[in-house]
Amino acid sequence: MLTKIMFFGIFFLALSCLLSACKSVSPLQEIREKNQEDRATDYFQKGLKVEQGRQKEVAILYYTMAINIKPDFIEAYYRRANNHFDSNQNEQAIRDYSEALKIQDNYKNAYFNRSLAYLSIGNTQKALADILVLLEKNPKDADANKYAGIIYLDYLSKPQEAAFYFRQYLSLEGEDQRVKQWLTKISEKKAG
Repeated sequence: MLTKIMFFGIFFLALSCLLSACKSVSPLQEIREKNQEDRATDYFQKGLKVEQGRQKEVAILYYTMAINIKPDFIEAYYRRANNHFDSNQNEQAIRDYSEALKIQDNYKNAYFNRSLAYLSIGNTQKALADILVLLEKNPKDADANKYAGIIYLDYLSKPQEAAFYFRQYLSLEGEDQRVKQWLTKISEKKAG
């Protein structure tokens, strides 16, 4: 009886080892994947370098090459989007910010910058929607509160909604003379 138990124990141990070996990556495959990762990182680094030299189009190409090798390279999408935005290629910027958000849906800077790109093409509602997503995720985000106020005031002509977000901003950030001036003008218009 003990022999049967030992046999089945050894059999299942061998079977599990065999199955795990089938799932593992071969050493050659690991080297290939590492080389691909290194190549993607190299292209990304080259993109950063030429971006500093204000060569936006070349940077976009390097980031594209990094993305082609590593499709989930979130920073490459984000940097490429920023370069598209800086080059007034707002539709492409929106697509890349959206791709970054598909990879990581809590990427604050991607929401914030996509909001700016939406404003640049005149899509105020989507710009506001991105800022409100940020505020839903973190109501104490001072920058998002201020920016929501600006959108409501300057783009949607809704001063009372703007005042709410400006007050939120001031409660979080403290002193900001410009925001205080905006609130004063909103109060004067309401009283007048």
